Amino acid sequence: NSTELLEGTRFDQLIGKLRNEYDYVILDTPAISGCTDAVVISKSADAVVQIVEAGRVSGDKVRKDISFLEETKTPVIGIVLNKTD
Repeated sequence: NSTELLEGTRFDQLIGKLRNEYDYVILDTPAISGCTDAVVISKSADAVVQIVEAGRVSGDKVRKDISFLEETKTPVIGIVLNKTD
């Protein structure tokens, strides 16, 4: 079960080791709504940048995802809009 692995001490230890060795640790996850793993990983993050596909994701959905992240105390520091003309 991936959620159990991500909530375990080994994942926390890995993130801690990476933070000691690198200036930035970037974790790429599936969409918040599509996978609970993204939510679990976001709790270990210092901040989140949300990637939004133009014409595919509604503004309401983006606001809902950001509100959810704020409830987990994960700061959203930006939004990237991709696949635009």
